[in-house]
Amino acid sequence: MGSGRIHVYTGDGKGKTTASVGHCLRAYAAGKKVLFAQFMKRSEGGETSLLEEIPIQVIRFEKVLSPHFNPGLDPEKNRIEALDALNTLRSMMGRYDLMVLDEFNCLLKNSVITDDEAIGFLGSKPDALEMVLSGRGATDRLIDIADEATFMHAVKHPASKGVPARKGIEY
Repeated sequence: MGSGRIHVYTGDGKGKTTASVGHCLRAYAAGKKVLFAQFMKRSEGGETSLLEEIPIQVIRFEKVLSPHFNPGLDPEKNRIEALDALNTLRSMMGRYDLMVLDEFNCLLKNSVITDDEAIGFLGSKPDALEMVLSGRGATDRLIDIADEATFMHAVKHPASKGVPARKGIEY
């Protein structure tokens, strides 16, 4: 039956990736096949290292970069890398019960892909597949097609006072 939903975790607060990882753990504990795919992050470690130990399939699309942190980036090359990544994920959809696309929303926020491209990709989702899309900047159209959306808002955070993030706590 087509019970798979689209979940969106977005906002300026912390916890989007951590909530997505929690979703992976819950699904895996229930015997589900899980894929965690990550965009715009190059470093290993944190939650994703643990996922691989469980083992949950982790894929990092390291060639898809944030224009914000890579100002000299060729936008067209980045867009092609992102669309190639989505095609790879599309070809894998039938193998999993849950797919988490970490920082997917940032692809839209940073104009790496368009709303139409994102929604076209999501339209190819098998009915039973559960998808979690995380990252800042989820667009109104993305939120409209989602079944669930959570906005994480930073009320107070030490980073606003210049306090660096701590390994194992903030990352």
